[in-house]
Amino acid sequence: MLGVERMLKCNLKEIIKQRGLKQTFLADELGVSKQVFSAWTTGKSKPSLEVAYKIAHKLDCSITDIWEYEEDKEE
Repeated sequence: MLGVERMLKCNLKEIIKQRGLKQTFLADELGVSKQVFSAWTTGKSKPSLEVAYKIAHKLDCSITDIWEYEEDKEE
């Protein structure tokens, strides 16, 4: 039987770069460490929904711009 893995593709790093911002600036604005913010940008961890909304607000975009839902179909 074929399985379907659901995942979120993180575009945070690209959006930050497009806006000309630094990760450290956003980490400070959100009150989190650089390491935590870096883990979010690389997809190693995900922020809470509340923090995700704050990030989207600060970047003037939607959550779905930052994290895209994808299905990876196994063959």
